[in-house]
Amino acid sequence: MKKRNITTPPPRLKTAVEHRPLPASKLQWTCDPKSLGLTSTVDIKARREIIGQERALRALRVGLEMGHYGYNIFVTGLSGTGRTTTIKRMLRDFEKTKGELRDHCYVYNFKHPDTPIALALPAGQGKGLKEDMENFTGDLLRNIPAVYESQRYQQARKSLLQHFQERQKSILQDFENKVKEKGFGLVQVQVGNVMRPDIVPVVKENPTNLDQVEAMVQKGEFPKEQFETLQETQNALEKQMSTVFRELRNIEKKVQQSLAELEEKVVMPVVDDGIQVLKATYDNAKVQNYLEEVRQNIRDNLDRFRRQQLPPEPESQSEEAEDDNFLEFKVNILVDNSETEHVPIIIETNPKYKNVFGIVEREVDRAGIWRTDFTRIKPGSLLLADGGYLVLNSLDTLVEQGVWQDLKRTLRTGKIEFHSYEPSFGFSASGMKPEPIELNVKVIMIGEAELYYLLYYRDEDFKKIFKIRADFDFEMPNNVQAISKYVGFVKMICDDEKLLPFDASAVAKVVEFGVRLSGRQQKLSTRFNILADVIREASYWASKSNRNQKPERSPTKIYEGPLKNEFTA
Repeated sequence: MKKRNITTPPPRLKTAVEHRPLPASKLQWTCDPKSLGLTSTVDIKARREIIGQERALRALRVGLEMGHYGYNIFVTGLSGTGRTTTIKRMLRDFEKTKGELRDHCYVYNFKHPDTPIALALPAGQGKGLKEDMENFTGDLLRNIPAVYESQRYQQARKSLLQHFQERQKSILQDFENKVKEKGFGLVQVQVGNVMRPDIVPVVKENPTNLDQVEAMVQKGEFPKEQFETLQETQNALEKQMSTVFRELRNIEKKVQQSLAELEEKVVMPVVDDGIQVLKATYDNAKVQNYLEEVRQNIRDNLDRFRRQQLPPEPESQSEEAEDDNFLEFKVNILVDNSETEHVPIIIETNPKYKNVFGIVEREVDRAGIWRTDFTRIKPGSLLLADGGYLVLNSLDTLVEQGVWQDLKRTLRTGKIEFHSYEPSFGFSASGMKPEPIELNVKVIMIGEAELYYLLYYRDEDFKKIFKIRADFDFEMPNNVQAISKYVGFVKMICDDEKLLPFDASAVAKVVEFGVRLSGRQQKLSTRFNILADVIREASYWASKSNRNQKPERSPTKIYEGPLKNEFTA
């Protein structure tokens, strides 16, 4: 059998590609100055809109307008693409919106002194409450001592004390008569540093201690049977004396109760009048409860006001502070919006822990002990931005110890907590734990895309609290409209920074530089910080070269719209 010859087809030859040389004119994109339709920047008007960031603007607007949980904004993009400038401009528009601004205060907690009470009041009422409490305390310092010194109170108190003193005197007189009838007497015996009454038999008209009588019995100077009778009588009288003194103590309690009722009737109306005025002024449940506790504390400590005099004027105050400054009745205002007209916008450039979350300040007293109180609680930018917006740099926030974890917790719970925790030392300096404050703030973080993806995939909380990402492009299409905006940008920089005017050829070079910076002839760079540096440096070197002659302004060519001619590609 013959074998069949199988021949493999010859390999296909690749068609040779003809390489044509690229002319030098194609290596660089050029802009014809004549196509700009201007003589110099003197002829045109500045344009101040955000250039080339339409997608980022839409995302920002959604995030700023959404009031639901978690719609905080993370802004990404290269440095110089106008992220911070864009945010500032957009926030100016939202700044004019009417928001429900609140004042935030801390007041003393009479039941739990280590847990100051947080009060959220309509804008302006925090300052009013502070002033009203100061005036209220000053009025009490004047009026309460005057009531105690009044003739009405003094006469009522004198009559009341006289009544109970007569009762005590009558009881004691009856008991003394009974003791004398039994042949005994009441004497005062010193026990340690205290004098107390004692019952002793009267022998030969002299009070004699029972031990001495017993000695007389042993010597045969006193009958034994009579001594035993004296012992029994003394025991019975001592029991009666216990009952008498118990009754006297009850009378003393009744005296205190009667004095308290007298104070309630005569002195407390002065306090109640002021409390009622405050309650009518501040229609807030927590304020009402606080004022009720203030009243009760004053009621239990009326002697403080009775002893105190009004503090001297600031000019005459001594260097040493007074022991009793009535701290419990002060109001610590953390956020005062009494003069605020727009929603707050805070740009925190130094996001250290105390700058963002606030701090509980401390001081060393004369004994060398660290002390603090609720008046030393100071707010941070997070609370100051309540009802508005807080802008943070993401990298700066993440590298500060403790800031990122507490920021997440605050945005997740909607409450901010104050404590004296020092991240650098790792311990809390005091046990005071102020009541958390409910917060309503929109946080905007600015960072790189790599950092955004790191947090998105590595931090489960991040995607829940930063639901909006606004990504700023570093380039935009190279077309007539974009070049028109570039020209307006050059004019804006020249006007804002008082630079020399640019002629058409200089503006064309700026546009060409924007294309070269993007790396593609079909794109223009949006890194306007670099472009602005080039414009500033060009003006500097022009002034050094004495090329500062301003061109004559054309009276007819005012550049406001699209270009007259197509640019050269």
